[in-house]
Amino acid sequence: MVVARTLPGESHASFDASKVKLLTGGDRLTARHMREDFFVFRPTHTLVMLSNYKPEADATDAGNGGTVVVLSKEQTIFRGSISAKGGPNGGNGGFVEVSGNTGYVFDGKVDVSAPKGKQGSILLEPRDLDIVAAGANDGDVGSTINGLKFDDNTEAADSTVSGSALTALTGSVTIQASRDLKVDDALSFTNQTAGNNVTIQAGRGLTGNQA
Repeated sequence: MVVARTLPGESHASFDASKVKLLTGGDRLTARHMREDFFVFRPTHTLVMLSNYKPEADATDAGNGGTVVVLSKEQTIFRGSISAKGGPNGGNGGFVEVSGNTGYVFDGKVDVSAPKGKQGSILLEPRDLDIVAAGANDGDVGSTINGLKFDDNTEAADSTVSGSALTALTGSVTIQASRDLKVDDALSFTNQTAGNNVTIQAGRGLTGNQA
């Protein structure tokens, strides 16, 4: 199924947002086989979107970055980059969310920077997370563009990351485990400026063993 294509003379194409929303929203769809009557069905398939198109909601002059949400009712596997930057002449960074209800892979980059404003916000949701003194996934956290990568949510092993790697992040950061989150390392966030927030949440159990 083609939802975006590049025609001769075009430099790039973008996803048909309305069609993508229709296919991923969980609503009943109307379709038909060739030369047969229309029928209504509820999607039960796995939708895979492959493209060299970069989801972006950047301000082009003076303005705030927009909102980009990658969300599925089941497994989300994201490998790529998302941009929601503030304008070069003013404005704040935007908001980016990458979430999945039953499975989660985040293996990409997110840029919500703002050269003349406040950095934006990022919401990432692994299944389970343990914040420890030395995390196995430390290399997956980048303070420059607030990029985080967690293991596949379908795996039994928890994702771990060190407190120092998380506290190096700038801007508003929300770390939200859909099940359990443990804090086993001291956290002191000092890179946030006025208006920024740091939020740590868990859907089932939140254990704090450090301040």
